[in-house]
Amino acid sequence: MTIKSIVELLAQADATLEDNTTGNITPADVRNLIKDFLDTVSPAYGAIVCTSDTATLSATPTQIAPFTTSVAAAAGYYTNNLSAGTVTRQIATAGLAGATDFIIVSGSVSGANNANVLVTLYKNGNPTPYRASVTCTGAGDGQGFNIAGITYTDAGDGDAVYDVRATGPAGSFVFTDVTLLVQAQPVRSFT
Repeated sequence: MTIKSIVELLAQADATLEDNTTGNITPADVRNLIKDFLDTVSPAYGAIVCTSDTATLSATPTQIAPFTTSVAAAAGYYTNNLSAGTVTRQIATAGLAGATDFIIVSGSVSGANNANVLVTLYKNGNPTPYRASVTCTGAGDGQGFNIAGITYTDAGDGDAVYDVRATGPAGSFVFTDVTLLVQAQPVRSFT
């Protein structure tokens, strides 16, 4: 069946499920609407984990990569690239007019005492407003961070490629158990 927006599903229900005073509703009409609905709201996500990565940070954003484990990638929706440290939301392949994603980034970082590290979610090579500031307390003492946000990608924008980057004072930092999870959200925001 077909993944649709909530708006498209409502229009399909109005167009195919009349008041049935004339007996025009067929089992196929109901079955197709239910299948389209289930395809729309079924969970789909891509997720990768970086067990440990030592990164040399500076004021220039440094991408956290490579990742070590591909947790899940719903075929036709998401593609994980461990070496690049990216999760790609496939818009055209999924046949979507657009897509809304809920993203969670979590992990920990350790480095020089009192060093401030800014961890940022990037989309298509550009920083998003979703970030976390972490103050390190010394080498080997990981300080946790957690980022959560929602983004929208229009079909005209192409696929959405997500990655995680960090900035901080010049030096070596260890990122541990960094998880990048991108989950499809069936909302009314795309038509």
